[in-house]
Amino acid sequence: LTFTVDLSKVGCACNLAVAFLPLPARNLHGQPSKGTCSSVSYYCDASSACGQSCPELDLMQANKYAFAATPRRCDSHPAEGHHGHCDPHGCGQNTNAMGAMDYGPGDRYTIDPPRRFDVHTDFYGGGEPKGHAIFTQLVTRLKQ
Repeated sequence: LTFTVDLSKVGCACNLAVAFLPLPARNLHGQPSKGTCSSVSYYCDASSACGQSCPELDLMQANKYAFAATPRRCDSHPAEGHHGHCDPHGCGQNTNAMGAMDYGPGDRYTIDPPRRFDVHTDFYGGGEPKGHAIFTQLVTRLKQ
């Protein structure tokens, strides 16, 4: 999956996010659930926003100063579609945590976010005896 990003107006304390979420959120009985947020209905994520947990695959959480791509798993997928516990931190790739000087505003960086750049994500998985694919890894590459 590849998309082009313009973060020229996304500064510090802001976050432009692109994520896959299994919506709508579901309650213990598998029915769509509005949750506890008044501003958005049927939303869930791995941090239990609106009181509802679900797996979250962040392809991008970024601004001019940092970029992260993070899968966040939950307990095994129940038949009802409701998840009791998820890992809110996940296992991500973060430009700041890597300590590299590859991402940031200015010509000294390989990726200069005030200029457009491409985000390319590869998804990897394996199979199980029932023939269903299981997500095992994502690799994100940035190119400018």
